[in-house]
Parts: sequence; C-alpha cells; structure tokens
Amino acid sequence: SDHIRLLDWDSNLLWNYTLSNPQFRLHHDVTYMPNGNILAIAWEGIPYATCIQNGRDPANLGSSVVWSEIILEIEPHFPDSSTIVWQWRAWDHLVQDFDSTHANFGTVSQHPELIDLNYLGVEPAGSPDWLHFNSVAYNPALDQIILGSE
Repeated sequence: SDHIRLLDWDSNLLWNYTLSNPQFRLHHDVTYMPNGNILAIAWEGIPYATCIQNGRDPANLGSSVVWSEIILEIEPHFPDSSTIVWQWRAWDHLVQDFDSTHANFGTVSQHPELIDLNYLGVEPAGSPDWLHFNSVAYNPALDQIILGSE
C-alpha cells in the first residue's frame, strides 16, 4: 500500500502518510518504534542510466528503472504531517564485479557488507523488481533494524 494510517480503537483516523510517486513508493511493511516513530519500507526508482554508471549489467535491465529499496524512519506530526528523520538506501551499499570502469567495482565475495548490484534474486533478468524487501522489524535492546527479503 502507498499509505500508512494510524487509527484509534474506534477506527478514527489519527494520522495518515502517503508516499507514491514515480521515484518512491511505500510497500509491504512498517513497524512502530518505542520513540513513536515508524520504520517503513519503500521502493526507490533508480533510472536506467544510473544503473549502468554504477556497474549494472545491461543484460539484466529490461525497463527504464530498477526498483531499489529504502528504509525510512518517519516521525508523525498529528494529525497530517511528518518528518523523515533518518533513511537507509540500499543504493548506497553496492559492489559489482561486472565492469571495472564503473563505480562500485570490487570483488563481491570480499565485501559481504555490500549488495551485489548484479544479483538477480528470484526475479527473471530484466525485472525492475531487484531486491524486494518484505518485512522490517526493530530490536530496541540492540538498537538494530532487521529486514526480510525474497
């Protein structure tokens, strides 16, 4: 869904957040944090040319965009506004071994902390759905975010 809604016990709308445009779109999961903020998963559209500049194999690009992932920490301001206080972009944590003349070149196996830009996952080559996060959780005891992906 493109919306996050907080309701009271009588189903009255307390707060609404929408993120749906050509570059970003909420999807799958959110989690409420102890500080009252909300962690949300969103797709981030990365243009074809940016993918190539960062070392994506053109054989794995079938459309004009690749949907990467972003995690947002949203501070609600009741009743109808918010502030994004923190974000994590998968696109900022890449490695690729396809083309040494492009950004992020390195040996994938030597960088387990990074994401292989040419990883195909469960989707066929050319699919714009690249990583596909499904769930997000927060562990306050360790101050860690946990993600689930296909």
